[in-house]
Amino acid sequence: DITLERYAGSSSFYDVHQLDDPARQRFSVTIPNGGPSPAFGNSYGVVEIAVIEKATGEVVDQLVFEVPTWANDLGLPPDPIPYGTHEATLYREANDPRINWRWEPGPDPATDHWGDGSGTMGSPNQRMTDYFSSNGPEIIDGTTLMYVRNGPMESIGELGQLLYDEDHPWKTIRLLGPDPESTANMVEHFAPPAGEKGFINLNSDVEDVLASAFVWSPVRSVPGQPIGTRLTTNDARMVEQVLLNNGIATNTPQVLTYTNRATLAERVSSTHLMNALPMKIPDAATAENLVSDAYGLLGTRQNLYTVMAIAEVFAPKSTNVVAEKRAVALVWRDPLPVQQPNGEYHHEMFVRNLVWLDE
Repeated sequence: DITLERYAGSSSFYDVHQLDDPARQRFSVTIPNGGPSPAFGNSYGVVEIAVIEKATGEVVDQLVFEVPTWANDLGLPPDPIPYGTHEATLYREANDPRINWRWEPGPDPATDHWGDGSGTMGSPNQRMTDYFSSNGPEIIDGTTLMYVRNGPMESIGELGQLLYDEDHPWKTIRLLGPDPESTANMVEHFAPPAGEKGFINLNSDVEDVLASAFVWSPVRSVPGQPIGTRLTTNDARMVEQVLLNNGIATNTPQVLTYTNRATLAERVSSTHLMNALPMKIPDAATAENLVSDAYGLLGTRQNLYTVMAIAEVFAPKSTNVVAEKRAVALVWRDPLPVQQPNGEYHHEMFVRNLVWLDE
């Protein structure tokens, strides 16, 4: 949020008098090529704005724009006026502060990086509050929380904290629904660390197995916040029930059909988790972060089982074993069910490897 005031005849004709952050230095906006005031008609030049730390003098943000556009927008008088006369005040506001590098207008004024403001210094920008009030969860996240780790990500789920399109302010990659643009599919392009294995299958119908991904999970809005509350075993089972109840596709009754983790955003919404645990999950940000923390534990592939098979022969009318044979099989199980001729759904399986144990 920037307030600019123009004074006639001055080489520094726009002064920035206020910034939202008191730690930043007040500064002037100047025309590098000099020249008279825009009121005298030849104002063409490039204007640079820089935000500077008071303590270190470091430039922490900067943007460039052309003077004539601003001069015309201000409706400056064509005739000379006394030097130093205050002519106009202009307010410019960013909608989403993470999207602020394009000064020129785009095709949709609602998603322009910058636009006309109303002088809301010290308060939320009017452009932002208007955008929030006119859009629902399909368009925006519904929270002003912003987080990007200053270092390597600790979980693949942290990708859900990132914006994905400069024309979509206040909307990050979704790990939960609503996700009408299927942004969760972006996360599937990033593989887990090499050698990582032992994923919990989202299609598992063993309830405690699925719930184990969420036991003792921290309850927080973004990574790095102090951990005050964690999910109990019963809480984790409530989350697991949400995944089970919403993971069934309409064409495959009573069978879970998560094709990958991105399917979570198609089937499960933040509201589902908020309704299941309203005391622990009060908002969409907390629900997303809960799934983000567990994302690296979940999967739908690598359904490989090691099966120990033992066959024994007993003596007639006795429990004495007179012969025994053992084998170890590696069995692959299709994570997606296939409909059989009788209408039932089963997971296809085949033995990839079989070793007889002779010792």
